[in-house]
Amino acid sequence: MATSIAVRTLQIFTGLGAVATTPFATKFANRRINLPFKGDSRKISTAGEYTKNEPEPVKDNKEEAMKKAVEMLGEGKSGDKRGCFWMPQLNSIEFFFCFNVDKLNSLFLFHFDRKGGNAWEDKLNRIEEITLQREMNFAKGKNKSINPRLKAQLAWMHRWRTTFKPNEHCRIDSSEMKSNNYTLTCNASGVSGAERKDPWIQNISKNDVHIPEFQDKIKN
Repeated sequence: MATSIAVRTLQIFTGLGAVATTPFATKFANRRINLPFKGDSRKISTAGEYTKNEPEPVKDNKEEAMKKAVEMLGEGKSGDKRGCFWMPQLNSIEFFFCFNVDKLNSLFLFHFDRKGGNAWEDKLNRIEEITLQREMNFAKGKNKSINPRLKAQLAWMHRWRTTFKPNEHCRIDSSEMKSNNYTLTCNASGVSGAERKDPWIQNISKNDVHIPEFQDKIKN
């Protein structure tokens, strides 16, 4: 009888020990501690697994892209405000124009690639020209083919059968019909060797023009 009581008492204490230590072991296994090495931002778990802190990606929202484009054009040097708007009749957020809203000149076309990389220089580029082969040549010497699914929507760029240069072939004016609209006109018919075709004309609401300088003042 004494032997049975001793065995049973031992079993009870063994069970209590398992209950007490198991949660602690699980918690300890999942705990992560900083490495004590100077300048090392890695973390180590008790299982010996290392992780590296990833760099924080740049903001790639629409307004931030336009603000960066205005900075690239030298906003503030002349004291003139610049505004930007997404290319109309395009069901993809990739192309937008920026222009001087005070003088209605200096119209430039930008290409915005959300998946271009982690740096703005990879995501955002000013387009110098678009060739007949649908190749975009950027201001910094880089180039990229137009997304195949957008070629049909951008076919108007090649109706004149010549290289399309947005800064030279497009202009923006105040609408004669509506005071709260702009008129965007692109036409390369005057280029030597180009076919004479109708211009591409679009109405742009002033409400669709984002002016980073104005928005920054509101936020502040």
